[in-house]
Amino acid sequence: MSTLSAKTDYRVADLNLAPFGRKEIHLAEHEMPGLRSLRKEFGASKPLKGCRISGSLHMTIQTAVLIETLTELGAEVRWASCNIFSTQDHAAAAVVVGPEGTVDNPQGVPVFAWKGETLEEYWWCT
Repeated sequence: MSTLSAKTDYRVADLNLAPFGRKEIHLAEHEMPGLRSLRKEFGASKPLKGCRISGSLHMTIQTAVLIETLTELGAEVRWASCNIFSTQDHAAAAVVVGPEGTVDNPQGVPVFAWKGETLEEYWWCT
C-alpha cells in the first residue's frame, strides 16, 4: 500500500488502478475548460515554479485534473484527501503514477489517500 522512491512517496490503495484512473482523467479534462486554458496559456512559462503546494481536498478525478494542472504550471505538489470516504482510489493511483510514469515506475505526485481510511490513518496522511 505504500512505498518510498527517489521520485515520490505515497500511500494509496492500489497502483494497479492507475490505467483506469488515467482514462477517466482524460475524459474529465474535456469537461474542465478553465484548467485546460491555464495549461495552454501558462504551461510553457511555468509560473508556479518554486511553489510548494500541499493540498487537502476530496481525491477525485476532478481533483486529479487540478493537481496535474498545478504540476504542469511548475508547482511541486503533495496531496491528501480531506474525507475518509470520498477518495476515488483509481484517481489517487493515477496521480501517483502520473501521465509519464508506469505502475512499476511512478513519476507523479505524492498522494496519501484511500477510500475507507480509519481516523488514525486520516491524521497520519494529513
